[in-house]
Amino acid sequence: MNSEDPTLAARFFFRNCAVSLHLPGEMRISRTLIPGPNDVVLDREFTPAGSPSEFIGDQSDFYRFLDATSSTNGSLVKKLAAIGYMLCNKLPRGGRRCRAFICVNEDKGACCNGKSLFAIAVSKLCNEVFYSGRDIKGFWCLSQVNERTNLLHLDDFPAESNLSRLFNLCTSDWIIKRKAEAPITIPISKAPYFLLTANVAVSELRKDGSFRRRFGVLDFASFFGPENTIRDYIGHDLFLDWNNAQWHMFDNFMFYCVLEYLHLYSRDKDVFDFYA
Repeated sequence: MNSEDPTLAARFFFRNCAVSLHLPGEMRISRTLIPGPNDVVLDREFTPAGSPSEFIGDQSDFYRFLDATSSTNGSLVKKLAAIGYMLCNKLPRGGRRCRAFICVNEDKGACCNGKSLFAIAVSKLCNEVFYSGRDIKGFWCLSQVNERTNLLHLDDFPAESNLSRLFNLCTSDWIIKRKAEAPITIPISKAPYFLLTANVAVSELRKDGSFRRRFGVLDFASFFGPENTIRDYIGHDLFLDWNNAQWHMFDNFMFYCVLEYLHLYSRDKDVFDFYA
């Protein structure tokens, strides 16, 4: 937390400016701030939008994608709020109701429906560490995680048999063991958020109190799949062949999610039952 400005919730540095997001929901643009060692630095330029209509609608690839992955408005709103929560890199992280999110299938057996692309989207504004969830041995050493890390992304995690092994990371300090070096300890108040994708439906886990206290569930509909790919629907690949206009809409949309989340946070800091 920045002691000079207790309202600071998130800060991002672009090539042409710094964007800071403040409680209860304010965006500030600066061309004089210098990034600190743990700030997020992005290799693109930023231009603030005039209104939400510029980045929510048929012209925005990412919004069209996100809307198609959500079978109900409630599912879409959960994803927006989760994005806002995970990008609040300056808010205190201890004592929260929810510290992790898991992207799952709305329908059993679904695949290729956008879960990993959602996680990649969040990582575009984070100091991310990525692990394949199937690489359990590699994951448990966590050797790539350090004080700069603000998102741990576990892709294709075998949730049905291993999810409980993550519970301790939601509630305790992180001890990072490194080969031939002394371990480092990251206090829970500064530990990364983490985001999982899993090819499961978690209806049974929703009944588990330990799970509900730690995880928010993001359901992905079966609109996309092998017979209806995201490229078929959007017309090109997300992120890989975007022009400046799509990046402009994407960044503004993600900051919109943060500002909307901050409105919730400023009224009730214990808002995470919403995600269950």
